Amino acid sequence: MCIKALDRKTILFGIGINNIRPEEALNKIIRLSRSSESSYVVTPNAAHIVTLQQDKEFKAAYENAALVLPDGFSIRLASLLIGKPVRTRCA
Repeated sequence: MCIKALDRKTILFGIGINNIRPEEALNKIIRLSRSSESSYVVTPNAAHIVTLQQDKEFKAAYENAALVLPDGFSIRLASLLIGKPVRTRCA
């Protein structure tokens, strides 16, 4: 089992996106890299959101990720339009 981020999450399109600042993300990635447990980070973009709606294994990979960090302006814009803004994108 991988280390889970205990951060604030914003639910967008059925997935929890870590709503943290870039420096917080970097610190968590450094801590994860020093851990003896395996973990991974995913970076949703518009294409991933479409795939997540149709592919259960792909969605499970997102659900088990240590961090889910937005990648791409479309995710940031969508979060603003629906009133659940994520702090920033990681691109």
